[in-house]
Amino acid sequence: MNGVLGGFKNMLRRWRMNLKTKKKNKITKYPRLTSFIYSTIAIIYSPFGYMFSKSNKQASIEQPKLYKKVEQINLKLDEVIVGKKDNIKSISKEIDKIKQEINIPMTSESKNYFTAKIKEMEIKTKFILNPSKVSQVEAKIISDSIEKNVKKINKPKNINKELLKKLPLSVSVSKQFLTENKKENIKVIDNTNFIKEANKEISSVNDKIKEIETKILNVKQYNHFYDLENDLKYLRKKIEELKEKYKEVKNQLNINIEFDKYELSKSPKKIEETLELIEKDLKLIEIKKQEFLTKKEMNKEEQKQKEKKKEQKEEAKQKKQEVDDIIKAQQLVLNNIINQNKYFDDYMKKISKSANKKRTILNSLSNFANVILNFTVSLLPVSLFKNKLIGTLVSSIMINNSIKTMRRMLNPKLKINYQLFIDNYNDSKSILYDTYDMCINSLEELNNLKNDLLLYDQKEIKQLLFQIELIENNIKNQIKALNIKKDNLEKVYVKVRKEIN
Repeated sequence: MNGVLGGFKNMLRRWRMNLKTKKKNKITKYPRLTSFIYSTIAIIYSPFGYMFSKSNKQASIEQPKLYKKVEQINLKLDEVIVGKKDNIKSISKEIDKIKQEINIPMTSESKNYFTAKIKEMEIKTKFILNPSKVSQVEAKIISDSIEKNVKKINKPKNINKELLKKLPLSVSVSKQFLTENKKENIKVIDNTNFIKEANKEISSVNDKIKEIETKILNVKQYNHFYDLENDLKYLRKKIEELKEKYKEVKNQLNINIEFDKYELSKSPKKIEETLELIEKDLKLIEIKKQEFLTKKEMNKEEQKQKEKKKEQKEEAKQKKQEVDDIIKAQQLVLNNIINQNKYFDDYMKKISKSANKKRTILNSLSNFANVILNFTVSLLPVSLFKNKLIGTLVSSIMINNSIKTMRRMLNPKLKINYQLFIDNYNDSKSILYDTYDMCINSLEELNNLKNDLLLYDQKEIKQLLFQIELIENNIKNQIKALNIKKDNLEKVYVKVRKEIN
């Protein structure tokens, strides 16, 4: 967590530095009790520093414009605290605008980051207007922000020293803003400690680089490249900061230092090598990203080919099913006609042997009407077909042929043309229309059948007429259902015609 905002190691190291410079430096005097309070705060606050850093990365990627705006306003406030004259009211208005902008949809990490930054800006505004109302923790937040932006702040001619002295600033920041423009014997950092810390920093960064390089080779999701890329950029920033500090103290370094593993006292070579290694890994990520995208495109093409083959199989299967349905329909209707003729032949033999022909005719008609009635209710062939419309048409044809057989039973000399199933259907619309026409014809045949029965006594055929009426009602209900389907199909065809034209 070294280098992370709120990192415990940074805070504790600053506390030690403050204790060492207590006697040497009159600019930043802190009692031991105060320093102890800051170290306690560091222990409590350090776990959140890491999470804040992660939110910072997420916010800068997800909302770059808003992130930049927040950073600019924060820098403005730091400059006002240092001594730059600016209208605090106009800055407050900008903060209010930011509050409105963070109401847009964003991830919880980004939301938390911007909320925390707004709180930080409000603390700074409060400090500028009334320094006495700011707590020690809030003062620490302000001083950390100034330290972070110290290189970005344009040093004004008139430094607001009285305001700055109320903040727990580090030695380096105090030297930047509170010392006069003259030579002083105050050291920014002990050279030996710098070498020791720099070696640790480089070692830590190189270990993390190795971890990242291993992850780069094992990335399985494209988005994971962004996390690794951001981690490398963060490490690069740390090494660049170390490089700048090295330039400041390079002329004051001791030559013989036992723990100078990377020989920084002689040359900044290892710092440069580390930066080159980071740049090399960033380029490797770009190459891997391109390879990933190329592979993804190839996978997409393969997927398209698979889907195309699947569609072709489905089309072939559907065509086969359509052919099977047509053959099945033709066979069912043909078997029905054969059974109609067989039933009629058996019926004629029965009549020729009957003593009471009239009674035999009416009983046979009633029995046959009952069979037709049951058939109109069940519409059995519908369940035998994948295409239910073909099944409905087959049922309509078989009912129509059965009604014609009843008329033939009453008048054997009547010439009857049984309806066959003809394979000439190219779409669902034509099947529906033919089914509709078949139902209408069946109603006409039933009406003719009732006219044929006028020769018989009404009391004798009462049961038969009741059965015929039920058959009529069932067929009429079927016509109503067909009308609904026809209307729906008509709407579909109208829409298709419009799109084509």
